[in-house]
Amino acid sequence: MMRTMSAVLLCHAPEDDEAEDGAISRFREALEERARFVTGRPELEIVTDRTWVSWSTRWRQELDASPDECGLLVAVLTPRWFSHAGCRQELERFRRREQASGRTDLVVGVHWYPADQLGQVGTTPADELAVDLAGRAPVPWHEHRHEPITGPPAKRHLDEVAERIKAALGPSPAVRTRVVDPMPLQGDHTTITAAIQAAVRGDRIAVRPGAYDETLTIDRPVEIVGDGPVHDIVVRARGGDAVLLTAPIARVAGLTLHQADTEGDWYGVDTGTGRLLVEDCVITSDSLACVSIRNGADPTLRRNWISDGASGGVLVHEDGLGIVEDNEITGHTLAGVEITTGGDPIVRRNRITGNALGGVYVHDGALGTFDDNEITDNGDAGIDVETGAHPLVRRNRITGNRRHGIWIHDDGRITLEANTVHANRPKDVEIADDAGPVDER
Repeated sequence: MMRTMSAVLLCHAPEDDEAEDGAISRFREALEERARFVTGRPELEIVTDRTWVSWSTRWRQELDASPDECGLLVAVLTPRWFSHAGCRQELERFRRREQASGRTDLVVGVHWYPADQLGQVGTTPADELAVDLAGRAPVPWHEHRHEPITGPPAKRHLDEVAERIKAALGPSPAVRTRVVDPMPLQGDHTTITAAIQAAVRGDRIAVRPGAYDETLTIDRPVEIVGDGPVHDIVVRARGGDAVLLTAPIARVAGLTLHQADTEGDWYGVDTGTGRLLVEDCVITSDSLACVSIRNGADPTLRRNWISDGASGGVLVHEDGLGIVEDNEITGHTLAGVEITTGGDPIVRRNRITGNALGGVYVHDGALGTFDDNEITDNGDAGIDVETGAHPLVRRNRITGNRRHGIWIHDDGRITLEANTVHANRPKDVEIADDAGPVDER
């Protein structure tokens, strides 16, 4: 039974995060870092169910089928939480898991904003779920909600939530580490593929410096991490994607991933299912996009250098989701970030610069949320929106782009809020006559 790829779901009404100017998202990030520290589990992820279907169906099925797995719920309680059907369904699901496993600690409440439903506990009639949550002694975050999340009161509450997560997960398990070294007899395996094939759920694969001419299919929940400088650990793939995820969850960190096939149609990283966490990697492709997110996959790309692709940087398509944060996305032949055919990622705090066909291209009915990015010096529009797409664009710096800072046309729609847009050519914002509605807040 795998107890290393830990799963914690942060459950909140999606509208509440927007009403709080992204404070719940910042809380999730801070809690994830604190929980990793407190639990000693560097692979621990705290995920948000943004659309109530985005958490991998396979992952949910595995958790439901295995009540002893590490699946916890952190409920961010507000007045709207109690009236949101998705929130209530998640709590009911975890209560059933508790009953099936004989446990009482799989739900942690965070009292984010005073909710009448909690205050009415003890009266008749009372909300059954409010009674349940009140009995779990929710962490009183509302007392310090307006204070900096790095301040002492907030950190004490973060520690309290993290300690409850630690208590539910139990002691940090012993993780088997498989060492990959290209020199025979220096490690457990000479190829990463051999290590994956030998691994069991939760194993950690440590990759030493070297050139690995192989394509990686990750078909089980494992961690693959570089054991040395990232530029010295190179996966060169031909005849396939450098990384293809078919497992419900996995992590890749500290590798250089190069799709080196100029004749085939392959991606650097291809996620067509589940949740892949990619951190601190260098990713490039001589074929298709450096990263493909599709078929409802919900990966996280964090602190990567995604550069010099023969096509585009990050392609989100066919209802792909995902979080793309704190990356350098630069030097691509096409757009740095392209979202199409139902894609709806969160793209935040990235530097998207120097891409020949623009910084961001959103089209064919796609959505997407863009927060706090630097979108500069691209060869086409900073943000190009067309054909029924409708992204939300907030607090971005959009400068020095060569075909408008923001260009909306061909029934493209956009919501703009508090962006800095200047020094773009020929215009900072161009709204064509055939554009759809533009909402400027």
